[in-house]
Amino acid sequence: MRKKYVIGLDFGSLSARGVLVALNNGKILTEAVTAYKRGILSATDVGSKELPPDTVLVDAMDYWYALRQLTGKLIEQSGVDPKEIGAMGIDFTASTVLPVDRNLIPLSEKAEYRWHFHAYTKLWKHHSASPWAEQLTELLKKYDRELLAVYGNRISAECLIPKVLEIFEKDRKVYDGAAYFLEAADWLLCKLTGKQIRSASFALCKGLWREKQGYPEAGLFAEIAPELENIPEQKLGAKNALYIYPWEKAGTLTEEAAEELKLCADTIVTGAQMDAHAGLPALGITDAGKVLLVVGTSTGIIFQGKSRKEIQGLCSIADYCDLPELIGYAAGQASTGDCLEWFIKNSVPGYCQEQAREAGKDIFSWLSEQAEKLKPGQNGLLALDWWNGNRSCLADQELSGLILGLGLETRPEEIYRALLEACAFGVKRIFKEVEQYGIPLKEIHACGGITQKNPLFMQIYADVTGKKIIVHRCEQAPALGMAIYAAAALPSVKGGYGSGAEEGPQTEAVRHAALSAASANMQSRDFEVYTPQEEYHRVYESMGEEFDRLYDYFGMENHVMKKLKQRQW
Repeated sequence: MRKKYVIGLDFGSLSARGVLVALNNGKILTEAVTAYKRGILSATDVGSKELPPDTVLVDAMDYWYALRQLTGKLIEQSGVDPKEIGAMGIDFTASTVLPVDRNLIPLSEKAEYRWHFHAYTKLWKHHSASPWAEQLTELLKKYDRELLAVYGNRISAECLIPKVLEIFEKDRKVYDGAAYFLEAADWLLCKLTGKQIRSASFALCKGLWREKQGYPEAGLFAEIAPELENIPEQKLGAKNALYIYPWEKAGTLTEEAAEELKLCADTIVTGAQMDAHAGLPALGITDAGKVLLVVGTSTGIIFQGKSRKEIQGLCSIADYCDLPELIGYAAGQASTGDCLEWFIKNSVPGYCQEQAREAGKDIFSWLSEQAEKLKPGQNGLLALDWWNGNRSCLADQELSGLILGLGLETRPEEIYRALLEACAFGVKRIFKEVEQYGIPLKEIHACGGITQKNPLFMQIYADVTGKKIIVHRCEQAPALGMAIYAAAALPSVKGGYGSGAEEGPQTEAVRHAALSAASANMQSRDFEVYTPQEEYHRVYESMGEEFDRLYDYFGMENHVMKKLKQRQW
């Protein structure tokens, strides 16, 4: 039976989103959003008086409940016959990691582990694993510099294995009780298909895995502790797992999963993709030279190259992690929307809230209106956007935010604008680092909730970087991207864009052609272009020089931020 529709699902930090999409033209028939049931957990939620700094925990069952809700809503709202849905794809934050038993039950669901906070799912921005990330960095300098270069020469606490090592050191009962430590995306795929699936993109970019070499050699792990020598086989399931790319079929739904999701058991499930990367095909990015900015709680900066360059401080540099035949480069900022939300919650006085209410506006819109009245440099402020550490290109979670130039006359909207500018300067610094390696960044495509809601922010991006910013109005670009990946995995004989054969080897060229065709027919075509204002760009060029001085001084020359962080408790 030829299928007519595919589903794309996007699991973010605080909520999940889904779209039901027509295979022939990419029309989104309906979409759904659901907030997670429990959200980020407090110390009391996990039986603790307090949690260590930078600990960010969630309940894995939030994801399963959200998945069921989303597919149910999509079917109900659209009235589509589930038999007409051919495939589904999911994206996820990374690395969001959980320990499970052999039956894929999260340890946090078992009574004996309920008050062990390390049994809960560690969200991607759980940065208390930084010491173990540093340890891995030093060991890879000794054992495998080539692998270290894949991660910009520094392993991040946002990767999978540092989080696992933290559990080994801090709660041996949880470590010993876990059959597997899984990416949350892979946990869902295993439950959906009944197979031991590992998403190749996650493993390449966050898991220290390479397609030909596998994981680092046993000696590296044994140097940390003898019990860790065989950790890839014993705790990551490396020996029996299938590593699947997002444009490939991972399996079909089990009967049980199909019943829970209100779908059919012949529905194809693809390999998962990282959330910041998932929007590529949705915005028509299937070749080198184009950049994807995904602006949300954090910012993902994704671009492709035809050759490999070792760029210091990138999150990952991996073959085929995003698109067949291309080298995928990933960078980013650890705090964008989170930084702005922190400011709103903690530093905006009551009179601003009152004036916003009187104007019938939310506080973000009101502050943006006030900030737009200011010219570049008028506030006398300059900030570093490191509220959650620096992801690129310093790759240092021990760094912290900074605002320079505060005075008794400083107003909230001036600080707000300085934070917007700091985020834009951070993006420009990443572009600068990349372009000096000869990688052209010709087109900048932006998506994400903030890009829709904050025109001032997007104009500041253009003015600071000196580049046109193409802002796509597709509110669910990552979810649409996963629907397009699913369409590429669905064979053409069933209505998709894949090769006629469901199984068997395919060349990367064939896969690239399938994904390119799916993207060409299904991508979002609704966008707005922000063009740099030359007068403002000149001012920002001068301010950017001062930003770079602050960046270098606090990021590399002076360790006061790290010393303060170490005193935190």
